[in-house]
Amino acid sequence: MCKHVHQSDDIFFPDQLISFYDRRGVKDPFCLQLEDIYLNQFLNMERRQNNRSMMVAARYKSLVISDSTRGNFEFTSAKIQALRKWVMTRMEETTGKQEEGHDRSVHLSTFSLTCAWVCLLKAEQEEVRGDIISMSFSVDCRSRLTPPLPANYFGNCVTGCLAPAERKGLLGEDSWVVAVNAITETIKGL
Repeated sequence: MCKHVHQSDDIFFPDQLISFYDRRGVKDPFCLQLEDIYLNQFLNMERRQNNRSMMVAARYKSLVISDSTRGNFEFTSAKIQALRKWVMTRMEETTGKQEEGHDRSVHLSTFSLTCAWVCLLKAEQEEVRGDIISMSFSVDCRSRLTPPLPANYFGNCVTGCLAPAERKGLLGEDSWVVAVNAITETIKGL
């Protein structure tokens, strides 16, 4: 149906269900022509002209640690709600007492809660050194552009973010609060 929606008057979709392909709303702020760079890099992977294969995982097999373990973790809605409540309580206890004008209406998204968990696991690794640790993640920018892109925008519109936090805070008693707060503040600043 999607393939033929523009070829026939018999098929009708509401606007919010039709993919939005207009790229004019996404500007490269540094005029680096990133689209051409990435497209050429993709098409010439492994030095083969016009290589359109999505089988890129083989290139990274050497980066896999042989004795590593893979795990799946389920964050149910109930667990996320309990975690959100716990983090809010801890934030009020620690930050609320120190700052009178503390914003208690902070929104703790499922993304920031789970991203904090992953970043904390990485911060505990021995390879991570330094007093300040930057937690990295990608953020959807569709709603952050001026004017914003519609929710049905088809394509990637993401940016990389770094949320700095003190190592001792990330490894301390309130590690989750420190991580969630750093990530949330970074996202709010976009």
